[in-house]
Amino acid sequence: MELLSLLATSETEIRSLKEEIKELKARLNKNSQNSSRPPSSDGYRKPAPKSLRTPSGKKTGGQPGHDGDTLLAVPVPDRIVEIPVLSCSCGADLSGITASEYEARQVFDLPEPRLDVTEYLSAKCAARPAGRV
Repeated sequence: MELLSLLATSETEIRSLKEEIKELKARLNKNSQNSSRPPSSDGYRKPAPKSLRTPSGKKTGGQPGHDGDTLLAVPVPDRIVEIPVLSCSCGADLSGITASEYEARQVFDLPEPRLDVTEYLSAKCAARPAGRV
């Protein structure tokens, strides 16, 4: 008889503890978005952003059949820098030999932004009789 009463009290205690766990888990899952809690109680972790886009099923990048664009070389560049070959890959000195041909590569750089300063001069004059400006 003692074992049955112990079993019954254990079962009721287990039920009450399960209820408490369920309630505590529900409280942990609440934040300012799904309850009346203030946003300051959310902590530092921000929720993951949800994309408004619907997936199209296509892979990222250029699609088959799409015409690509290439940055074309400029016929007359602003500056030409010659890079001399000083030595061969075997280590021989090539500093005195003139090059037979060149391989050209163009690098496009954005110029440094420059401020455009405008100074406005307001005319000042006074009427003679009144003396006011």
